[in-house]
Amino acid sequence: RKYESFKEALANVVNGDVITLVADCGENVTIQQKVGVSFTVDGAGKTYNGTITVKGDGTTNGNNTETLTFKNINFVVKAGVYAITAEKGTHARNITVDGCTFNGTNTSYGIRVRNGWNYTVKNTTVDGLRSFFNASENLSGLTVENVTVTNANSAFNAAYGFGNATFKNVNINVADNGIWIENHNAFNLTLEDCSIAAAKPIQVEEYGKFTNSITLNGTNNL
Repeated sequence: RKYESFKEALANVVNGDVITLVADCGENVTIQQKVGVSFTVDGAGKTYNGTITVKGDGTTNGNNTETLTFKNINFVVKAGVYAITAEKGTHARNITVDGCTFNGTNTSYGIRVRNGWNYTVKNTTVDGLRSFFNASENLSGLTVENVTVTNANSAFNAAYGFGNATFKNVNINVADNGIWIENHNAFNLTLEDCSIAAAKPIQVEEYGKFTNSITLNGTNNL
């Protein structure tokens, strides 16, 4: 099926669809997650410089299995905005970013999570943003693998922890915070074969306030 816009394609998506961008795109769009509907947005190497807002369906138990995948998209982020933002209170979940690039300025941002479950970022490079991944509300479950973040102020920030978070083969070279966690909830952080060059490679506020752990596997350079 062919559509005139990204927004039109999203309005007609069904379970199992792959929406493929055939040209560079600057639309600001909203994706409404629905129970039982999993789909992929394949950028096919095109540039995207709008903002994608993801709304969950409001389910709070975290058991839904539908997925949303963004792959092969070259995000060029405008000043003062996020490339991908999950709307507060909707519990967006099971989101994967795979094989993407994020580029911007020191007033651009990558991904914002305002509550939800099970986020994965893999095979992705980030350069020049103010910060890349910000969880400003509860997030339960983060997997980061084969990701490079450079020339940013900070890389991964979590005001309420990441839940169970795993970083594998991650290279961070930023000015301030590599991984920053304000410990309002329990978390378990595992790093394997990672390199973090930052003024504060790993910073945990109020460590010990909740049950938590940091595990280092393989060879890590912090």
